[in-house]
Amino acid sequence: MDDGARECFFGLLAVEVFSYSWAAVYVVLVQMPWIVLFLVWIYALKHPADLQNAAVPITISLALTGILIAVLVKKG
Repeated sequence: MDDGARECFFGLLAVEVFSYSWAAVYVVLVQMPWIVLFLVWIYALKHPADLQNAAVPITISLALTGILIAVLVKKG
């Protein structure tokens, strides 16, 4: 019965819209612990030349978050 036509009635009409700005906020929030870990590893733990071990968790997290966002956008 979904022919795209709107019927005239009284009440609220809810429309679902994907918000890219909120998706970006969620991505930053999810990545924040890994960014902190990266900075702590490099500066606080005194490993300035050990970029590979510091970057592995954030790289994996960015890849998985990118896949998640792609799936969400595809469904939306």
